[in-house]
Amino acid sequence: YNKLKKYWKLLLKSQDDLNNSKWRKWWCFDDLMTESDVINYLINTNNQLKEIYSGTGIQDAVLTDDGNLYIGKSASTNPKSPMICVNPETYETVPLAVTGNVCYALSTQGSVIYGINLQEDNNTYVFSYNTKTKKVTNILKFAEEDAEAFTYLYNNNLFTNIGRNKVYCYNISTKQRFSYERTASIPLRISQNKNRVVILNDNGCISWFGDNSANLLADWYLTTDEQWYEF
Repeated sequence: YNKLKKYWKLLLKSQDDLNNSKWRKWWCFDDLMTESDVINYLINTNNQLKEIYSGTGIQDAVLTDDGNLYIGKSASTNPKSPMICVNPETYETVPLAVTGNVCYALSTQGSVIYGINLQEDNNTYVFSYNTKTKKVTNILKFAEEDAEAFTYLYNNNLFTNIGRNKVYCYNISTKQRFSYERTASIPLRISQNKNRVVILNDNGCISWFGDNSANLLADWYLTTDEQWYEF
């Protein structure tokens, strides 16, 4: 139980990126092991998990407050569902009643999971899944497919850059949404505190916004002499 709960994030790493040469001590294991050794141990405890991992079906995973691991995956691997629930204690694997080809970019808040779901009609949905009620809700619909899209949660705000051209903010409580002004480059990452929203863009610049405003406050660029230039 403790091993899967502790090291489940290794399942998200590409097999090409796993370290096969560095032997070290891992918590819960007696012997010196590499990252690949840990992965082999985890997947060999469950045939379904092994098939999903070996078929590179795993896209993302989150550990929720019910203690279970929820995995977004390709529906082309067994079981034929884009989301499964794995009990870290018993390794019981249960396919969820979620339709679609693939789920990814998962975020979690309490008992609710948010993510992106590519459906068979080629539409992409930002969705929520309630682990207590087992209810799936489509929140936003887009005609684009974007494998690099993210979701990010802060308090009642759900952010996503699906489509890659801009970042959308959806208020979970009011169900209202808006998009942030696009700067000179496509957005890659986002973070928020109580006063500001900051977006990291593909060209390396940082865009600042108010906490509930789509208006751009400033763009920051880092110069070659490591000075910040603002405009």
